Amino acid sequence: MFLSIREFVQQHEKWFSWGAFLTGFTWDNFTLDRIDQLLDNVILIGLLTVATIGIVLWNRLEEKKETGTRLTLIQPFVPLLFQFALGGLFSGLLVFYSRSGTIVSAWPFLLLLAALLIGNEFFRHRYQGVTFQLSIYYIALLSLCVLLLPVFLNQMGPGVFLLSSALSLGLIVAVVELLKRFAPTRVTRAYRSTIVAVVGICLAFQGLYFTNILPPIPLSLKFIGAFHDVENTGAGYRVTYEKPAWWEFWRESDTVIHWQEGEALHCFASVFAPTDLTTRIQHRWQYQTDAGWHDRGTIPYRIIGGRDGGYRGYTFAENVADGRWRCRVETDRGQLIGLRTFRVEVGEQPRELVSELR
Repeated sequence: MFLSIREFVQQHEKWFSWGAFLTGFTWDNFTLDRIDQLLDNVILIGLLTVATIGIVLWNRLEEKKETGTRLTLIQPFVPLLFQFALGGLFSGLLVFYSRSGTIVSAWPFLLLLAALLIGNEFFRHRYQGVTFQLSIYYIALLSLCVLLLPVFLNQMGPGVFLLSSALSLGLIVAVVELLKRFAPTRVTRAYRSTIVAVVGICLAFQGLYFTNILPPIPLSLKFIGAFHDVENTGAGYRVTYEKPAWWEFWRESDTVIHWQEGEALHCFASVFAPTDLTTRIQHRWQYQTDAGWHDRGTIPYRIIGGRDGGYRGYTFAENVADGRWRCRVETDRGQLIGLRTFRVEVGEQPRELVSELR
């Protein structure tokens, strides 16, 4: 019975591979919610553990080429196990990284994760090589360390990112040493190229982080809007904006502000941070001229993590001019969390304002 299943899997390897990929992707989209939840952490670390077991078993079987043993019975299933784990892991990483930051600044890294997620199926034959296996595995490992360490340490910043990188290097060395015990010939043959690949990937991540292309994990923007006025009432924030037309059912803030003398522009934002994580963010106000966007002021404030809807805060800008404005929500080192662009029209114009509690 088992042999017939094994033969069936071998004959339909392509479809089982796609099934493993889609199952992993669907699993993460339905199960992952918040990065600071124990279950989400267990799922991601569990997938990494399964991928580690898969890579060790795969290379053990390729090294020994045994026949007639129990291990050979599971050989067709091991690549599927590895692909399921990596597919699930990359889809989970894509879920969390895409929630953090914006397409405007983080699209190169998000595109990389999406390519690895989709390419997980097309890499099936390339996975036979140890260097390729470990390179893809290390990208997942490093991305996971960068994602989870700020949650575990309740802080973020360059120091935590460098510590995440160091931890990932220590873990990949441990995996390579483990592989040496089970598949010494294969690992020795690929040792030098694997070192070059891992170091190159790690350095590339440093470049992505310090050029602010890497999303500001684990922060994510829940809401941002431009308003005529924002007031903290104690029970919430009362926001005031121009009443949407009947067909603008989606609009929750101003896209055009008809400004009058004595008023200020307000930017209200909710930023999610994991429980117990405290950090500083800033609102960067910018005004567009023919030469591009110019800063009109940067206002920092501290946020405290844990609220499901995100930590709420607002800033305002005065010295208003007619034209296009935007408010950028950033980390204290300039990583973009989100932004809102809107237009200001100066002058006495009829308008109807509405207020609601957020």
